[in-house]
Amino acid sequence: MASIDSPARRLTELARNAAELLRLNGFAWGPAVATGTQLTLTGALVRAAEVAGDTYVVEREFFRHKELEEVERGAPVLPDAFAAGAADAYVDYLARLAITDSDLLDHFGAAWE
Repeated sequence: MASIDSPARRLTELARNAAELLRLNGFAWGPAVATGTQLTLTGALVRAAEVAGDTYVVEREFFRHKELEEVERGAPVLPDAFAAGAADAYVDYLARLAITDSDLLDHFGAAWE
């Protein structure tokens, strides 16, 4: 478990805050298709990030967790982008993302920060 001031805790909170922004503003699959206040996954992370570089780390962990889960399950974790409810599924997955100190060490190495 990450301490309250740990980078893992900060990154997990960033994921949750970005998911909330996506719920409030709407989710777009890319900047070219965004309308009104919609944000992309990256756009929401950038807007919610307080520390430079956190956006990259959370985005990488999002896809890493997804891939690891898919290998474990032997099936897709998230629906195809064109499936009904896909945007909500991606936002929900981001909101549930829990990044640990161990994840960061395994994925990025000892000097990741």
